[in-house]
Amino acid sequence: MDLEEPCILVVEDDAAQRRALERLLTRRDFTVATAVDGADAIEVVTRRDVVVAIVDLQLPDTHGLDLIRRIAAVRPSTECIVLTGYGSASVAEEARLAGASDYFEKPIVDSTRFFQVVRKSWQLQRLRLQLASTSPLTTHRIIGDSPSMVRLRDLVDRIAGTSAPVLITGESGVGKEVVAETIHERSRRKGEFVRINCAALPESLIEAELFGAEPGTFTGQTGRRDGLFMTAANGTIFLDEIGEMPIGLQPKLLRVLESRKVRPLGARKELDATARVVAATNVDLRNAITAGTFREDLFFRLAVLAVEVPPLRERIEDIPLLAVHFARRYANLEGRSSVDLPPETLRVLMAHTWPGNVRELANTLQRAVVLSPDRRIRPEELGLGPAIAPPEPPPDGSPPPSAPTATGWEDLHDLPLTRAKEALLDRFVPAYLERKLREHGGVVSRAAAASGLQRPNFRREMKRYGVVSPGSGDEEPDPERST
Repeated sequence: MDLEEPCILVVEDDAAQRRALERLLTRRDFTVATAVDGADAIEVVTRRDVVVAIVDLQLPDTHGLDLIRRIAAVRPSTECIVLTGYGSASVAEEARLAGASDYFEKPIVDSTRFFQVVRKSWQLQRLRLQLASTSPLTTHRIIGDSPSMVRLRDLVDRIAGTSAPVLITGESGVGKEVVAETIHERSRRKGEFVRINCAALPESLIEAELFGAEPGTFTGQTGRRDGLFMTAANGTIFLDEIGEMPIGLQPKLLRVLESRKVRPLGARKELDATARVVAATNVDLRNAITAGTFREDLFFRLAVLAVEVPPLRERIEDIPLLAVHFARRYANLEGRSSVDLPPETLRVLMAHTWPGNVRELANTLQRAVVLSPDRRIRPEELGLGPAIAPPEPPPDGSPPPSAPTATGWEDLHDLPLTRAKEALLDRFVPAYLERKLREHGGVVSRAAAASGLQRPNFRREMKRYGVVSPGSGDEEPDPERST
């Protein structure tokens, strides 16, 4: 056997229990090493890549907690799990203070949880080793090993080579633009990838921006203006925030999709539109159709191929891999050769609710890399605080809206998981929005910026959860109302 092969170390002086654990772990495809006492364990740790050590507290030559400290001194990256025949709250606290990630009483009754803890510890440590290496984590830009992300990558790879329109849906910050770019890159289209945010331009300009304009169409215009459909010829045009496209412009986009022709403003002749259309939205377009703000025929034409990107809270198993990816990216940008995300930091990241999704995670890692005094990113340097914090009381003394705290979820435990998550969001989101509004004097644009959301998206969340600004609403010019 290769002595450098990563392994799990079982330190147990009872031969029967040691063999039983070795068999159970081996059956689950782990490579296992064993030790009968502390001295034997340290000898293994010095010559083997021990990713996880499962340590019995009562050993012939030392106490298990002392051994954990010695293992940490020899190989700091090793994660330790304690086994004890005398479990108690004090033992659990002592094990945590010694550096153990978890502890189990013997005999192990809940084997499912035991192997979940072991596998998670194994995965976190292997990710840390990947972080320290220079090899890429993945060749695919869509990162994640969760079932939903595996399906998403497979779908993207299957549709990339086609020319049909694609509609990408998902919450703000989940990575819809990354998915659009990946579709373009894997399509082998020779033209450019051109993006436009349909919510960022006034209605008077977006038509010319998309389709172009002949000389003299606008005051002072002397030359022909090529639209983005022409710029993206034989490439991909990405229409972000398609749900914000003015209703009056939607029939013209529909005609482009159906005829594959573009007529610039002021032109008599149509031009071939060879760009593939990929659109994205974080709003429910079916609701927009019902409200009369989005055309049903355009929706069906855009959604020939539909791609939904799941929120980060529904794929928490992807958080360590994403965190490693972003930590390496920003460490390279800062000129650092390496960076370390210890297990306790990864656990804090996995416990956070991530209302801003992958964008929030990326910003958190960038800040932590910049502010960390050394290569090790500690939990307190993430700036996350508790996963869900209760809101501050309003200045008028009225009771704050209900929001769960770390110990206030008991009433959700009897619900199915999907309903429990929905109820949790229904409590957290309005409290979060109201707090941001209070912090920024009721100015929606400032509260939105502090939340990592675009202003229209922040307003939609306010409307969805019935949140009213405590101030005048906006003290700054509203670009939507000025057009």
